[in-house]
Amino acid sequence: MEQLGQKLDFLLVPVGGLAAGASLVLRELSPDTHLVGLEPTGAPSMSESIKARELIHLNDMDKFVDGASVKQVGAHNFSICLNGIDQMLTVDKNHLCQTMLDLYAMKGMIVESAGALSVAGLELIQDQIKNKVAVCIISGGNFDPKRFLEITKIVHSYY
Repeated sequence: MEQLGQKLDFLLVPVGGLAAGASLVLRELSPDTHLVGLEPTGAPSMSESIKARELIHLNDMDKFVDGASVKQVGAHNFSICLNGIDQMLTVDKNHLCQTMLDLYAMKGMIVESAGALSVAGLELIQDQIKNKVAVCIISGGNFDPKRFLEITKIVHSYY
């Protein structure tokens, strides 16, 4: 936030401990910043829990985004995120895979699926962030480049 040198309007962050920590920091340093939590469409445990205002256990989930897919979020993270996250979004697998390929092709960034959630979320709120300062937290370094073939197949099967 200090590096920005200006007001931060939106912070997009993958759900988990990082989202809980970001919400605590924003309450202190930038309470007007809109915190957007992102998770995969196939594993919306935080989205469903926040919507219900109680912990929800998913019976089924897609494990593609292994760093952000849990059947039930932790109670401590949930209690922090319930009041700290302003908006929850889910990203479908195809959109996420395309974002990962774009980050690699355009920026040379090899990003794991959970870490790319925040960037994929930009498109979902493009009208909200127009002329605003938005920052995406790209987290995680647990990516096996051999998965690029799987990711490419997912994107190509969609079209």
